[in-house]
Amino acid sequence: MTIQKEIDGNKLTFIISGEMDTPAAARFKKEYRDAMSESTGITELVLDFTELDFIVSSGLRVLLEMARDMNGKGTISTVGVNDRVMETINMTGIAQYLNII
Repeated sequence: MTIQKEIDGNKLTFIISGEMDTPAAARFKKEYRDAMSESTGITELVLDFTELDFIVSSGLRVLLEMARDMNGKGTISTVGVNDRVMETINMTGIAQYLNII
């Protein structure tokens, strides 16, 4: 899995590609935590999953943690979610916490 991070003012975007297995989810969580501690005032979090092929439950936990962190501080949006990843998100019930575009 590859992770690209872009910061533009108050907007933090992660572009994820490949498969998010357990080690990759841990790396994603660290990248997110580091970015949030380095950049103050993030009010918009965008997750670009256009090239994400697969996500495991530990990756879903990271998404849920991100949604909790942004609650009351700003928005979280997920773009480019393919059918396979969307099915996993829907089955777990966390779709209600993500603005899926």
